[in-house]
Amino acid sequence: MNIDEIKSLMKEFKSSDLTALKIKQGAFELELKKETVTPFMPHQNQLAIPAAPPSLFAPPLAQPIIEKTVKYIKSPMVGTFYRASSPDSKPFVSVGDDITKGNIICIIEAMKLMNEVEADKAGIITKILVEDGQMVEFDQPIFEID
Repeated sequence: MNIDEIKSLMKEFKSSDLTALKIKQGAFELELKKETVTPFMPHQNQLAIPAAPPSLFAPPLAQPIIEKTVKYIKSPMVGTFYRASSPDSKPFVSVGDDITKGNIICIIEAMKLMNEVEADKAGIITKILVEDGQMVEFDQPIFEID
């Protein structure tokens, strides 16, 4: 495995829901782990201590964690999904690419016609949800963006 493949794998692991990954190829071994934080949950028999009134010298309260909302680019038609204009060409987009509205992101072949699909929103490609040459349905998520 070369360094670019390892970096790509680490990036995919970081954005996934996985908490651990172990790969062995001959003498090469790679293990990735994410720390999981478990919220403190007091037992029912513990007494709740009332919060002290705010003070001018008290540290600021922690900001609430904002949940990430996942956005998708969906297929505008039924057909066969292609990442590039030909098998020898470079894909239109890859994971990590920053796209703007109107960028060509893939081709969908329908009834022997090649239809260029443009991004309907801007963002960074975080996942490609279908394989090259796979059939897609109308309104099926094909890219996940952040």
